[in-house]
Amino acid sequence: MKRIWLYLSNTFEISTRKAYAKMMKIAKDHDSRLNGDKTDPDILALWNFFNPLLLVYINLFTQWQSSISFRISKTLILTDTFQLLSKPWIREWQNKVNAIFPEDSPEDKAIFPQKRTPFQSANYEVRIEAVNTLATSLAPYPELAAVKEDVESRYGRLIAARDNQKQAMQNEEKSLQDLEKQRVVLANALYRSLASLMVKYYEEPTLADRFFDLTLIRRAGTDSDATFSQSGQLNAETSAVVVVPKKFTLSIGANFIFANSGGGAELHCFFAASASATDSPNKAIVLPGETVEITAGEMGWSATNTMLIVRNMGDVTAEYELTAIEAVG
Repeated sequence: MKRIWLYLSNTFEISTRKAYAKMMKIAKDHDSRLNGDKTDPDILALWNFFNPLLLVYINLFTQWQSSISFRISKTLILTDTFQLLSKPWIREWQNKVNAIFPEDSPEDKAIFPQKRTPFQSANYEVRIEAVNTLATSLAPYPELAAVKEDVESRYGRLIAARDNQKQAMQNEEKSLQDLEKQRVVLANALYRSLASLMVKYYEEPTLADRFFDLTLIRRAGTDSDATFSQSGQLNAETSAVVVVPKKFTLSIGANFIFANSGGGAELHCFFAASASATDSPNKAIVLPGETVEITAGEMGWSATNTMLIVRNMGDVTAEYELTAIEAVG
């Protein structure tokens, strides 16, 4: 095994692997420190080289975060659509078929040979194909033409939801690949700055460290610390306090994606100073089956309003899912 001399190891690249938010913080901090000392022509030259690379990274990082939000949203829509298939849709289709052909009759067995199982317990692709097969099985029965038309319509809805989710996943993967390439470019630019500053201050090298925040570089962490997800169930007219992980940094720009994934109740999501709060002028209103993207600031977060509350406004049980992404910068 070949060992690399410590001083030839790029600490900026090593410490930011799978830590794109950490790279953003390190790079923005370095850029700000260079910018504050641009009266020195040597520092100005370093800033002129570094700043355009940082701007590219910021743009790619924003695109990546947007792609994550988009993928989460499309995945929640897909999940909700399959929940509809597994319960109300298949129940409705079976009831309509059995209204004409009794359960376990030869016709019923021909249409639903495995009853509800293919629509409820298989993977997405198998369940989608089960709906397509059902439409085909209904074709010989003119009296079930309306049911067949409804099955075909909802089959199209399932296909669209799955295709949208796949496209969102592909977009996220491409955004991450582009960001990773620029992370390496930026790490090398930081290493270049360090080398140049060491040359400039070779007689007193400690002067170079004022252009870097060493605590940021040394701090362990990956992007998993900058996101969290939670789901839950709320009884009618009750609230729940969402516990935000200690590693997650709340701020005005933190992005939240809420999905009202079950029941027929409206959900309100907001920050408050007390866990007993029941309303806020600043909140996300999420209707049944809807997904909303909103920032912490838009939900009333502040230094005093730190309790994240989800409230069920209806008279039936509701289910929710949320994902949060830290703001950077």
